Amino acid sequence: MRSNGFDLPLHPLQCLTWALFPVVLADFYWLLLPLLNPVARWVVGAVYTAAAAATFFCAWITAAVDPRDPHVRPRGDRRRASDDDDDDDEPIGRLHE
Repeated sequence: MRSNGFDLPLHPLQCLTWALFPVVLADFYWLLLPLLNPVARWVVGAVYTAAAAATFFCAWITAAVDPRDPHVRPRGDRRRASDDDDDDDEPIGRLHE
């Protein structure tokens, strides 16, 4: 079982996303940014750089976290269904605690 998004095998769309992100950045910096006047080039370039860095950081964190819910019982816990009906302190099914 995979423990995070970086464990092999990688999903093809994940590989495509990580491969195309630098291409999109290069297109912006080498093709679109030079078309702007010098003042707008610095402002737009700074905003785009901050947005790209935030996107990369959030994508890295999202792929690095363990997606398993810590509140779900492990597979070895085989209680009877009648035991689960009376157990109100179980967080299963709750969104927030």
